[in-house]
Amino acid sequence: MSAQLSEQLRELIPKIAVGLPMEEPQPFMGTLINERAAEQMLNAQAVLLERGAEPVVPMQRRESCNALVTLVCWN
Repeated sequence: MSAQLSEQLRELIPKIAVGLPMEEPQPFMGTLINERAAEQMLNAQAVLLERGAEPVVPMQRRESCNALVTLVCWN
């Protein structure tokens, strides 16, 4: 991935609204099916990081809901 594209993604991905359905403005993406699914996604990310993967934007759990994680983009 080019440095220019990585930088653009680093700037734009956090602007994609991730949240609960009733939040304003309405989010683009909502929760995963449950907290366990979110935990599995975060665990998978941890494995990839341990194996040397480099995220442009890492996935994070949102404080408003344990089943809500942000978008991730890998280099």
